[in-house]
Amino acid sequence: QRFRDDGDDWTGEIATSLTAAKKLIECFASQSDENNQNAIVIISSVASYFVAEDQPPSYHVAKAGLNQMVRYYAVTLGPKRIRINSVSPGPILKERAKPFYLQNERLFQQYCSIIPLGRMGTPEDIGHITAFLCSPKASFITGQDIVADGGISLQMQESLGRQLLKNQ
Repeated sequence: QRFRDDGDDWTGEIATSLTAAKKLIECFASQSDENNQNAIVIISSVASYFVAEDQPPSYHVAKAGLNQMVRYYAVTLGPKRIRINSVSPGPILKERAKPFYLQNERLFQQYCSIIPLGRMGTPEDIGHITAFLCSPKASFITGQDIVADGGISLQMQESLGRQLLKNQ
């Protein structure tokens, strides 16, 4: 979850993203059965790697902190048979954003044109990755951040710039 309020975004974001996640992880770890496979998945953001101009510094720091927290707990909770990973979504078409994109079809098409998979992600896409990471099929994966962005972050900025000019 992320902090959404008009108050102090730094304090709120750190408390909501980092402190709450730490408490939940430690509570889960204290109640886990070492005889079972246990898995935790944290939802982070590609803003932990890149700058999203529409997000405050607190958001970026909190998401990067979550990714580091995942690595830390992967090492310290691994001996207790607890795996922990994160998923960093890129452009996701959330239900609450659909009206915006319906009114801004050109922007929506622009996004889709620069994403190698040709579409924005969906909450279901993130859910499938999360389910996989919690499943026995991911039993040897821990401490990793899975970037789910349709491949957009794999491209050079110059290539994206040329592609955007071509689409005008």
